Amino acid sequence: MAWSPLDVLRTAAALMCTFTLFLNYVRADCGGFALSCDGITVSPAGGLQCICKNGRGGYQRASLDLNAHISNNNGNLVDGGNFAASCKNNRWYHILADQGIAAECYKRDGSLGSTTLYNVQRRVVNYGGNLAWNNC
Repeated sequence: MAWSPLDVLRTAAALMCTFTLFLNYVRADCGGFALSCDGITVSPAGGLQCICKNGRGGYQRASLDLNAHISNNNGNLVDGGNFAASCKNNRWYHILADQGIAAECYKRDGSLGSTTLYNVQRRVVNYGGNLAWNNC
């Protein structure tokens, strides 16, 4: 039995949907905590706090020390640690799908850099109401 062009298109569409769902499932462990957490804030010391779904129909307070994972490199937030020692005005930002820390960080010459952003959403995951940092 030969496949019609419509059968080929339907099969291709079904495969694409399945592949997309698979990729989203795999990526869920790499970040995406903000999809299941609300009231997200960042403290001056670099602590992330929020209320997260716990997977059992409820919510619970969750926190994570971002200062242990993010660094200041000449006024820019990057992977590393101890950014809070040289950055100020730490706050949560949300621009479309990009969410994370916004801060003003000092440069090597001592001047204050412009606002720098670090996308925390790609690194932090909600595991049953507890936040974890993933190096995906």
